[in-house]
Amino acid sequence: MAGAMTASDETPTQGGPSMRATDLMAGIVLGLAALLALIWLIPNYTAPAQSELDLAPGLIPSVAMWICLLLALLLVRKGLPFGRQGAAHEDEEFGAEASGIGRHEAVNVGLWALTAIVTMTLLHIAGFIVAGAVMLAAVMFYARQRNYWILVAIAAAMPIALYWLVWFAFTIELP
Repeated sequence: MAGAMTASDETPTQGGPSMRATDLMAGIVLGLAALLALIWLIPNYTAPAQSELDLAPGLIPSVAMWICLLLALLLVRKGLPFGRQGAAHEDEEFGAEASGIGRHEAVNVGLWALTAIVTMTLLHIAGFIVAGAVMLAAVMFYARQRNYWILVAIAAAMPIALYWLVWFAFTIELP
């Protein structure tokens, strides 16, 4: 019968962890990161409001971290085996192709982490405009944008436009 799943279709093909295990691990890590931000980072590294009419600088990051914590808990709940009917229902969209994180995904995450580290270092050394231009050019090149005129124009114009927009809209001076 065409389209019927066999027992071999239900198992991950690459030998990696299942999507359920990946969801569980990712939910735990994201939940711990959100708790770290809520308990330690935001209270210790945001200043109080300047006047009683101002919003507290930690309000938006706190709301974002509460949302992140809620979504992490939902991801953990999805990764737990409650109410499941075996591996056939593990991932309805991808089935046996949903094999969790493999080598390709780990390399991709590593490249994005390296990009973030280089960007943060450049922000500290050279400022927002230079760091933004280098980061945008690198990401566009990684995304296979090979029209170099477009790459240079966007990488140069967007950080400058964003710098001015943030200054004129919010009177915030970026580094």
